[in-house]
Amino acid sequence: MKLILSAAYVLLSVAALADPNHPSLTADQLLANVVAQLPTKPINVSGELLVRRRRGVPIASFGFTLDANWGAKPPRATYTIRDAFGRSLEQLTITHGATTSYHHATGDPLKETQLSDLSLPIQKTDLSWVDLTLSFLWWPGGRLVGEESIRGFDCFIVEVNAPNPRTPEEEGRTPDRATIEASPLDSCPYTKARLWISKKVNMMLQAEGYDAEGDLERKLWVRNFKKINEQWMIKDMEVQHYPMVHRTKLRVVDVTHTTGESQAAVATHEATSLEPSTADASP
Repeated sequence: MKLILSAAYVLLSVAALADPNHPSLTADQLLANVVAQLPTKPINVSGELLVRRRRGVPIASFGFTLDANWGAKPPRATYTIRDAFGRSLEQLTITHGATTSYHHATGDPLKETQLSDLSLPIQKTDLSWVDLTLSFLWWPGGRLVGEESIRGFDCFIVEVNAPNPRTPEEEGRTPDRATIEASPLDSCPYTKARLWISKKVNMMLQAEGYDAEGDLERKLWVRNFKKINEQWMIKDMEVQHYPMVHRTKLRVVDVTHTTGESQAAVATHEATSLEPSTADASP
């Protein structure tokens, strides 16, 4: 998501620490290796969320920034969504630990608000907060369910159920009015996620989220990525919500580290295109 996303991808740097072809490697180890390679120094990512109808007709666009410190104890990241004029619309801070907490704010200036449902789309996009934050990379109890080649990359397929942690009340605590601890299943967009992790570059190249009936809710896939300071970062990612109405493209514009040095053009020659299959072609 690096989204991060991050996507991280964005957002996320995703080189693995271990050889994924090792026969004893488990699904949880694959995901742990992905997370372990996130930048440990504070990083800032800026980009765009472009919403398009069928045949590519644009209908909305938003800016986003990611301020992440995955090397902190516990790791945390803040995602801010902005309008076309740069004004803040909403923000989510996610902190990973024994339980995962989400701190939400909306408006310009930002004010704390109750985050009641992680399954709702962010603004007019196809992404939920689970998608943008790539939260499923931290879900425990994954299992390897197969292997498949997608767009020329041999991948492991990992399936992981959405967590169902105890609520703050069950733990004898009073919940912060703007924070929820992890996400109960009724506020998560999926009951399970299926992830495709490349054997060659050890990136998550595709993810699908399913509801309790086993129906596909959302699909996201990496279009291309590039190497920055020996770490792979997502450059472009597509997200499709089902039933299909429109599609959202996440595009990373700039990456900045603590040195303040912009990394937007670094290692551009190493960018790797991940062209979609016919089924994934732009609507």
